[in-house]
Amino acid sequence: MTEKFREAVKAMAQRERIPVYQFHHKECKDDAANDFRRKRGIRDGVVFVGVAPEKAQAFQAARCSSVQLRAMGYQPVSERASAFGLMPSG
Repeated sequence: MTEKFREAVKAMAQRERIPVYQFHHKECKDDAANDFRRKRGIRDGVVFVGVAPEKAQAFQAARCSSVQLRAMGYQPVSERASAFGLMPSG
């Protein structure tokens, strides 16, 4: 999920006066949704925007040396290609 998308959702929620709710770890999302439905009196439509903590974090890229990559089982592209006969081994 991109930052641009998150900002667009926040802007829409603010414009439409839709609450944004940060879930707590292991909180039952169905129970929270039912509470929002009861409190807001809305049967259909967007009741709230929920942000789950496990979805709030994203993977980040990091540079690794070839030694670290080999330790994780990765092979450089040139070695993979030569293994399939796509490149002459040098």
